[in-house]
Amino acid sequence: MENHLVRRPDSTWMQSIGRWSALLGGIWGVGVTFALLFLPVVQYCQSIITSAGQQFNGCLNKTLIESQGGRLEPITWIYLAAMLALSLIAVAVALRAKGRARSFLLLFVGILLGIGGVIAGFSIGVFYLPAALLVLLGSVITFTG
Repeated sequence: MENHLVRRPDSTWMQSIGRWSALLGGIWGVGVTFALLFLPVVQYCQSIITSAGQQFNGCLNKTLIESQGGRLEPITWIYLAAMLALSLIAVAVALRAKGRARSFLLLFVGILLGIGGVIAGFSIGVFYLPAALLVLLGSVITFTG
Protein backbone atom coordinates (compact mmCIF):
# COMPACT_ATOMS: atom_id res chain seq x y z
CA MET A 1 0.00 0.00 0.00
CA GLU A 2 1.38 3.36 -1.03
CA ASN A 3 1.50 6.24 1.40
CA HIS A 4 -0.36 9.19 -0.12
CA LEU A 5 0.53 11.64 2.60
CA VAL A 6 2.77 14.48 1.59
CA ARG A 7 6.11 14.19 3.27
CA ARG A 8 7.12 17.25 5.21
CA PRO A 9 10.59 18.61 4.61
CA ASP A 10 13.25 17.75 7.14
CA SER A 11 12.31 19.60 10.31
CA THR A 12 15.78 19.76 11.81
CA TRP A 13 16.48 23.07 10.12
CA MET A 14 13.21 24.46 11.50
CA GLN A 15 14.28 23.34 14.97
CA SER A 16 17.60 25.11 14.45
CA ILE A 17 15.90 28.32 13.33
CA GLY A 18 13.58 28.20 16.34
CA ARG A 19 16.47 27.52 18.68
CA TRP A 20 18.50 30.40 17.25
CA SER A 21 15.53 32.75 17.47
CA ALA A 22 15.02 31.93 21.14
CA LEU A 23 18.75 32.13 21.80
CA LEU A 24 18.96 35.58 20.21
CA GLY A 25 15.94 36.69 22.23
CA GLY A 26 17.58 35.59 25.45
CA ILE A 27 20.85 37.27 24.53
CA TRP A 28 18.93 40.44 23.65
CA GLY A 29 17.30 40.45 27.10
CA VAL A 30 20.65 39.98 28.86
CA GLY A 31 22.18 42.74 26.76
CA VAL A 32 19.32 45.13 27.48
CA THR A 33 19.67 44.59 31.22
CA PHE A 34 23.37 45.40 31.21
CA ALA A 35 22.90 48.29 28.77
CA LEU A 36 20.29 49.85 31.05
CA LEU A 37 22.58 49.54 34.05
CA PHE A 38 25.92 50.57 32.55
CA LEU A 39 25.38 52.59 29.35
CA PRO A 40 24.11 56.18 29.14
CA VAL A 41 20.61 55.47 27.86
CA VAL A 42 18.78 58.42 29.40
CA GLN A 43 19.22 61.90 27.97
CA TYR A 44 18.25 65.17 29.61
CA CYS A 45 18.26 68.29 27.45
CA GLN A 46 17.86 71.84 28.64
CA SER A 47 17.66 75.23 27.00
CA ILE A 48 18.47 78.34 29.01
CA ILE A 49 17.89 81.92 27.95
CA THR A 50 19.90 84.47 29.89
CA SER A 51 18.70 87.94 30.80
CA ALA A 52 20.89 89.26 27.97
CA GLY A 53 18.88 87.16 25.50
CA GLN A 54 21.53 84.55 24.82
CA GLN A 55 20.38 80.98 24.49
CA PHE A 56 22.38 78.02 25.72
CA ASN A 57 21.42 74.46 24.83
CA GLY A 58 22.87 71.43 26.51
CA CYS A 59 22.24 67.73 26.88
CA LEU A 60 23.39 65.34 29.54
CA ASN A 61 23.51 61.56 29.08
CA LYS A 62 23.11 59.33 32.12
CA THR A 63 22.79 55.67 32.97
CA LEU A 64 19.52 54.43 34.43
CA ILE A 65 21.01 54.50 37.93
CA GLU A 66 22.38 58.02 37.52
CA SER A 67 19.06 59.24 36.15
CA GLN A 68 17.39 58.13 39.38
CA GLY A 69 19.72 60.08 41.62
CA GLY A 70 22.38 57.42 42.03
CA ARG A 71 20.16 54.64 43.33
CA LEU A 72 17.30 52.57 41.99
CA GLU A 73 14.14 51.73 43.85
CA PRO A 74 13.94 48.12 45.09
CA ILE A 75 11.09 47.36 42.67
CA THR A 76 13.32 48.38 39.74
CA TRP A 77 16.06 46.04 40.94
CA ILE A 78 13.50 43.24 41.28
CA TYR A 79 12.18 43.95 37.78
CA LEU A 80 15.67 43.99 36.23
CA ALA A 81 16.65 40.81 38.09
CA ALA A 82 13.47 39.03 36.94
CA MET A 83 13.94 40.07 33.32
CA LEU A 84 17.61 39.04 33.44
CA ALA A 85 16.66 35.67 34.95
CA LEU A 86 13.99 35.06 32.31
CA SER A 87 16.46 35.97 29.56
CA LEU A 88 19.06 33.58 30.96
CA ILE A 89 16.42 30.85 31.24
CA ALA A 90 15.54 31.41 27.56
CA VAL A 91 19.21 30.97 26.65
CA ALA A 92 19.50 27.80 28.74
CA VAL A 93 16.29 26.31 27.31
CA ALA A 94 17.35 27.13 23.75
CA LEU A 95 20.69 25.43 24.29
CA ARG A 96 19.70 22.43 26.41
CA ALA A 97 16.03 21.45 26.12
CA LYS A 98 14.81 19.14 23.37
CA GLY A 99 11.56 18.52 21.53
CA ARG A 100 8.20 19.64 22.86
CA ALA A 101 9.68 20.52 26.25
CA ARG A 102 11.73 23.24 24.53
CA SER A 103 8.65 24.59 22.79
CA PHE A 104 6.52 24.77 25.91
CA LEU A 105 9.27 26.18 28.11
CA LEU A 106 10.06 28.85 25.51
CA LEU A 107 6.37 29.68 25.23
CA PHE A 108 6.15 30.11 29.01
CA VAL A 109 9.31 32.23 29.21
CA GLY A 110 8.28 34.30 26.18
CA ILE A 111 4.88 35.06 27.69
CA LEU A 112 6.50 36.11 30.98
CA LEU A 113 8.99 38.33 29.14
CA GLY A 114 6.12 39.87 27.19
CA ILE A 115 4.13 40.52 30.35
CA GLY A 116 7.20 42.09 31.93
CA GLY A 117 7.71 44.25 28.86
CA VAL A 118 4.09 45.43 28.94
CA ILE A 119 4.12 46.10 32.69
CA ALA A 120 6.99 48.57 32.32
CA GLY A 121 6.14 49.33 28.72
CA PHE A 122 6.22 53.11 28.90
CA SER A 123 9.75 53.19 30.28
CA ILE A 124 12.35 50.40 30.26
CA GLY A 125 9.94 47.57 29.44
CA VAL A 126 9.79 48.46 25.77
CA PHE A 127 13.44 47.39 25.40
CA TYR A 128 12.51 43.84 26.43
CA LEU A 129 9.70 43.39 23.89
CA PRO A 130 12.03 42.29 21.03
CA ALA A 131 13.41 39.60 23.36
CA ALA A 132 9.89 38.39 24.14
CA LEU A 133 8.95 38.33 20.45
CA LEU A 134 12.08 36.40 19.47
CA VAL A 135 11.57 33.83 22.24
CA LEU A 136 7.88 33.43 21.32
CA LEU A 137 8.83 33.08 17.65
CA GLY A 138 11.35 30.43 18.61
CA SER A 139 8.67 28.60 20.55
CA VAL A 140 6.24 28.62 17.64
CA ILE A 141 8.87 27.54 15.13
CA THR A 142 10.14 24.66 17.28
CA PHE A 143 6.55 23.59 18.00
CA THR A 144 5.56 23.49 14.33
CA GLY A 145 8.93 22.29 13.04
